[in-house]
Amino acid sequence: FLAFWERMEMGIVVAVGGCEGAGRDEIVWGTMAGTAPSLKVFSGSGALLKTIRPFEASYTGGMRVAILPSHGADLGKVIVGSGVGRESEVRVFTWPTMAQESSWSPFGKTFGNGVPVAAAWSDLYAQPVLVIGNGAGYKPKIQVYGLTTKTILASWSAFDYKNLSGIAIAVRNDIVGAVLGTIVRTKV
Repeated sequence: FLAFWERMEMGIVVAVGGCEGAGRDEIVWGTMAGTAPSLKVFSGSGALLKTIRPFEASYTGGMRVAILPSHGADLGKVIVGSGVGRESEVRVFTWPTMAQESSWSPFGKTFGNGVPVAAAWSDLYAQPVLVIGNGAGYKPKIQVYGLTTKTILASWSAFDYKNLSGIAIAVRNDIVGAVLGTIVRTKV
């Protein structure tokens, strides 16, 4: 199925996870740089469930997306990190209404190089966590943010050297992975 229009030439970002808690995954698609921000949520079978504009229509710097899967009685959340060219910002949307629950600038209002995002339930911290990284132009840094306590639970440099090309991140339970080029580092 086509998530966006047939002749779309910009890239997309994708996340998969179970928002409903019914044993089925949803698929979140977001636009990358070069077009107005659009985020769509599809069922695993390809049915369009929701469409939102997570940032102002004039912003064309793209986004990063993640799904915090449902846990127990809590439904999942859709998380969006801004791309380049605007204040770095993370926005959390509740499922299924897609109402904005919270928003903050993890690296300060002057940082504008994008915010990679990942999310999971953490047994270590006994709460849902959002794992964020910083975009290109800065020493690769990772923060683990507690979505219940609204605090930074952990923070570290992903790599020791001065590669400023940005990182991609992933999280599964209490294991955080960071990727810089072809080098993968994990931390439990």
